[in-house]
Amino acid sequence: PDDTVLLIGEQTNPYKILGIQQNATKKDITNAFRSLAKIHHPDAGGNSDTFKKLRRAYEQAINNSTT
Repeated sequence: PDDTVLLIGEQTNPYKILGIQQNATKKDITNAFRSLAKIHHPDAGGNSDTFKKLRRAYEQAINNSTT
């Protein structure tokens, strides 16, 4: 079973939601997001609220990234 939905639901830190380090590159951030999106996207049977949180985490992380 996938436990990331539990982490996404309770967590506010975008890096923890995505399962990456704070110094992750944009490529790492994008790869983490895509991997989780395959699981949590509503079209793949995921919850829309969970996916919105995941999307927000991605946007925050990518905007904060310097690499």
